[in-house]
Amino acid sequence: MPKTLSAADVEDFRSRLCDVAERLFAAHGPDGVTMREMADALAVSSMTPYRYFKDKDAILAAVRTRAFNRFAAAMERARASPGPRSGNAYLDFALANPASYRLMFDVSQPTFANYPDLVKAMDRARRGVPNPAYDAAIARGREWIEGMQSKDGGWAAFDVNNLEYYLNNIPFSDHGALLDPPTEDVTARCVSMLAQLGETAQTSKAVADGIEYLRRTQLAEGSWYGRWGLNYIYGTWSVLSALNAAGVSHQDPMMRKAVDWLVSIQNTDGGWGEDATSYRLDYKGFDGAPTTASQTAWALLGLMAAGEVENPAVLRGVEYLKSTQTEKGLWDEQRYTATGFPRVFYLRYHGYSKFFPLWALARYRNLNSTNSRVVGVGM
Repeated sequence: MPKTLSAADVEDFRSRLCDVAERLFAAHGPDGVTMREMADALAVSSMTPYRYFKDKDAILAAVRTRAFNRFAAAMERARASPGPRSGNAYLDFALANPASYRLMFDVSQPTFANYPDLVKAMDRARRGVPNPAYDAAIARGREWIEGMQSKDGGWAAFDVNNLEYYLNNIPFSDHGALLDPPTEDVTARCVSMLAQLGETAQTSKAVADGIEYLRRTQLAEGSWYGRWGLNYIYGTWSVLSALNAAGVSHQDPMMRKAVDWLVSIQNTDGGWGEDATSYRLDYKGFDGAPTTASQTAWALLGLMAAGEVENPAVLRGVEYLKSTQTEKGLWDEQRYTATGFPRVFYLRYHGYSKFFPLWALARYRNLNSTNSRVVGVGM
């Protein structure tokens, strides 16, 4: 009877394949890295490597990920322990690890964006090497975003500390939206940005306060409000992406509640839909609506951010998008899925039904073609 491999067994063999691939690369360059050579080195059948990596490109991405992470770790150690050689850490790494250096900078992979782990490692490495032109601009942007955080931990679209909600009850108060208060979707975007700059709840008070704001504002059903996209599906996708980027465990109760909610509201055709009536002031729970391509994409992106790429609901959603794609390669969408003023007017952005489904399908493909099921970016 064939042995059932554990997750540890799979990870161990992948690691051994990467070790062999690195040795082959060091000796013969990228052309010397072949599935057959790796199989021979490990004394397994020529098809065995394909059970762990889709193809040679995927293995090169994996070994490049390891190289970038080693490089980043060396730069981080040099910064943490300044000494006479700390300023030469970059050169020292290149001299001590010539194969890793070549993997990082000499291998051309136009499809590198297909591998989230590689993208994340490259970003970590970039942070380890100061670049004054970029770093100054990023620092200014970070300072501005942190300065726009409201005292309740949330962020709004245009202003800070607009918390006097009673003003919305003034007659003729601009559609009941006189203020620009913090919202869950904007807060999620700001947390995502800071997380992609390397911050966590442990290193950044702004991120910690933002996460606590999101924890407080989650509805009992598991969803989050979405001000700028319609509505709870949009907000929940936004927040799940931020929590994942900030390193919140996928097993955290608020993430599990959100996953359960998204799965529970999936339509029978495999997609998701939500009507503008969900903005009513006496909202008591989700009401179903006809499926739309953009809202289906948001739900899929949210579930995948929460580590649910293998959830059957995700596969059903992907199949819905594939089956409803038009001959032009796009999706038709007649319903309004963007928000002008809640309960007043709504918008139909024609791009929503084009790029969001493509985004979700690409994310699904990428997660299934790499050795990680973790989304490595903030959206």
